[in-house]
Amino acid sequence: MYLGRILIIGCLAVAISACAAPTASLVYSFQELDCSSCLGSVAKDLSERPGVSETRVDKDRVAVEVVYDVTAETEEGLDQAVEAKGFQWSRDAEAGSWAPEIPFPEGMDVQKVSHDGEVFDLTAQLAAGKVTVFDFYAPWCGPCRVVTHELKSIMGERSDVALRKANIVDWDRPVVAQHLKGVANIPFLLVYGKDGTKVAAITGVKKRELREAIVKAGGPAPAPSSESPPSVENP
Repeated sequence: MYLGRILIIGCLAVAISACAAPTASLVYSFQELDCSSCLGSVAKDLSERPGVSETRVDKDRVAVEVVYDVTAETEEGLDQAVEAKGFQWSRDAEAGSWAPEIPFPEGMDVQKVSHDGEVFDLTAQLAAGKVTVFDFYAPWCGPCRVVTHELKSIMGERSDVALRKANIVDWDRPVVAQHLKGVANIPFLLVYGKDGTKVAAITGVKKRELREAIVKAGGPAPAPSSESPPSVENP
C-alpha cells in the first residue's frame, strides 16, 4: 500500500507538471529614456496583459523583462503594448540607454564633480566670487532634468552662478553616504553664497525656492553690460 501511495503521488506530480502552462520571457530595452518612472509604466501596462505572470525592471540596462504564458499571450501582443507607450525600444537586451545629459552653452561655469557616484571635496569645488549650486542627480531621474533646464535658464540670466553636477548613479554609491545623508529623493541641490556659506538645501523640483535661494546667496542678478555691440558696415 505504501508503494502504491508513492506511485500515485508520483503520477500526480507528473500530471501537474504536464499541465503547467508553458512560459516564455522577453526583454524590452529602451533607448534615450529620460525617467525611471517610464520603465515602471511599461512594466505596469505589461503586467495587466492576460497571461503575464511577472515583470522586472532593470534600471542598469534600461530594460523591462516580462514572463508570460504562451497559450494566453503572444509576442506580437506584447510588442503592441510596448509600442503604445511611444518610447524607442528594441529586443536587444544590451541596447538600452538613458537620454544624454542636457548641454550647457560654452562660457557657462559648469563642471561635473562626480561622474560615477565617487566622493568629492565640496569645499574645494566652491567657485570664488560666485554663487555655487551643487546639483545631485541621476540619468534616470526625470525631475532632475526639469531642474537642469531651470538652472540653465538662470545661468543665462546671470553670470555669477557656477554649477557643480554630481551624478549619484544610484543610492548605494559613496557620494550618497558622503553628501546625501537623510535625503530621500533627488534632485537635491545645495546653494552656497559668494562667501562660501551654505544658504539652502532643496529637495525636489522647487523652481521658485531655487531662484529665491540664489538671490539670497548672490543678490539681484547683475545688470547686463551697457556697452553697445560694435556696428557692422555694409560692404
